[in-house]
Amino acid sequence: MGIFNFGGAKPEIKDEKEAFLAIIYSAIAADGVVEPEEMNALVVTLANRKVFRGIDLNDTFKRINKIHKESGSVLGILEAAAPKVTDGYKATVFATAVDFLLSDGEVSSVEEKMLYDLKAVLAISDAEAKNIVDVIVIKNK
Repeated sequence: MGIFNFGGAKPEIKDEKEAFLAIIYSAIAADGVVEPEEMNALVVTLANRKVFRGIDLNDTFKRINKIHKESGSVLGILEAAAPKVTDGYKATVFATAVDFLLSDGEVSSVEEKMLYDLKAVLAISDAEAKNIVDVIVIKNK
């Protein structure tokens, strides 16, 4: 709990849509810097998915940022978001995060750790994770 929370309700991920956003935000925040281009790419991703129409992005990102600050880590966001992701959507969320991380062709050690943490919290098998990464690498060549 943050020092200025004063016993207030801990911010939570509300639903699967918000969990998806939180996980992708974690992917772009893994290296410690969220560039405007990365946020723009996230917004484009949202605009291209019918499921995200009508979401209050300001409110959502405020909650995600608060979870990030209170937990002190990207892993804290992942742990808050993962339980909201249904089994049928886990591979999609993982693949989208991998795509964001591999879009620049380089993955730092912190970004790689984020992917391992995401794989673990979503219970993605090694074989499925490898298949997803292989496809995204081919896509981004």
